[in-house]
This record gives sequence, C-alpha cells and structure tokens, in this order.
Amino acid sequence: MEPNFKINDQVVNPSRPEWGFGTILSVESERGGASFRVRVNFSGAGVKTIVVPPGRLSKPGNVPADINPDVVKLQTLPEIITDQSIDLEIRIAELIKVYRFTDDPRGIFDWAVWRLGRNDPLKDFTADELAQFFEQFTHRRDLALKSLYREARQMGLEQKIKIILARNKLDNRV
Repeated sequence: MEPNFKINDQVVNPSRPEWGFGTILSVESERGGASFRVRVNFSGAGVKTIVVPPGRLSKPGNVPADINPDVVKLQTLPEIITDQSIDLEIRIAELIKVYRFTDDPRGIFDWAVWRLGRNDPLKDFTADELAQFFEQFTHRRDLALKSLYREARQMGLEQKIKIILARNKLDNRV
C-alpha cells in the first residue's frame, strides 16, 4: 500500500479540527506497509504522530463541509506559539500576549476580531458561540503555558521563565 501523503503536504485531522492545519514531517511504513506512522506539525496542537489507518488525515481541500476554518482558527493558538522550531523565549513572549484578552463580553469580542481579522465577528457567530470558542481557546492557551514552562525547566531556564511569568502576573498559572 502506498501512502497518500508526502513530506511537506498540508493536512487536517477530520476527527480533531481544533488542531488546525498541519504539515507532514515524516511518513514511515508500519506492519509491512499496511499502515503508516505519520508525524505532523499542527498549527493548534504542535507535533503529533498518527498511525494511518486507523487514524485519518485529509488534504485541506477534502475536509468535510462541517469543519469551518473560522471555528478552527478561533479554537487554536497562533502557530508561532506551538512551533517547536521557534526559540522558546519567543514562543513564551507570544503566548503572554494572548493573555491580554479577558472573558468579559468586550474581551471576547476583541479576541474574536484579532483571531478572525474581521471587524464584526458577530455577523458570523453568536455571542454564546464566541464565548464557547474563547473557553476552548483559553484552555489550550493555559495548557500551552504549562507545556512551555516544562520545556523551560528541562532546558535549565526555570528561574528565567519564573521571572518572566511573575513580571506578567502569570506565575500562578503554572
């Protein structure tokens, strides 16, 4: 069986649309070619390894119609935060910037304008939908902060990161 994907192909995981768009990093044959281990760097989830089948990947043009790219954008973090090829301190600085948005209606509206790049996200989504997407986004944001903190500790940068987080009043979140 030949793989349907090559290195650098753009894909999505139809069962995890919140992961956003991904770029294939590697494809390795498993079980005599009956399946493939595919490493993908997803914009909203970082690097994931998926065995296909049973896992599924689709090219962006083949994404089921019920996956709205705007919803994916609202639910995921900017790629600069999850891209492990980018310097850790830059990723942390970018992540700290997204903590400026609050969960009050105005904060959620401003966040949606920023994520979608449109002046009136209420033309496409209700306030309740935006609040739900914001909750998912902030959950991922907080998980990313904890993950970056763990990465900093592993690199021996714990004290430096603690200072940055304290300066931004985020030290109680890790």
